[in-house]
Amino acid sequence: EKGGLDALWAGNVAAVMRVMPFSAITFLTFDRFELACMRTLQRDTDPLCRFLAGSAAGATATILTYPFDLLRTRQANSWNCYSGYISACEEMIRQEGVGTLYNGLKPTLVGILPYAGISFATFHTLKAQIKDRGEDGAV
Repeated sequence: EKGGLDALWAGNVAAVMRVMPFSAITFLTFDRFELACMRTLQRDTDPLCRFLAGSAAGATATILTYPFDLLRTRQANSWNCYSGYISACEEMIRQEGVGTLYNGLKPTLVGILPYAGISFATFHTLKAQIKDRGEDGAV
């Protein structure tokens, strides 16, 4: 009732603006973090390195795209006082300071670290096992 049918889509543009760079950053940085982990721990890649690299990639993407997540939340809750995304950022910074763009980042990171780590570790470990079985002819 509060916003009609349009309220269902509140924050959707900001969510899309966040998801695209989030995914790109995550996939771009995973291999680099995995290589760094292998060098630091002096071992071949394994589920632990994949977990650590996935967690680091997810954290990096979250930190870099978090202001979009905040905009999405603000738009869904109280967007009427802003005329657009740029004006919303300017107004939030003017009224609340630059740090406001990262309000709530810590609990978000607490959630993304295990999620991204488990996701990447599972995917790349299973991918490697399937590839190895395929080379042995036992797919």
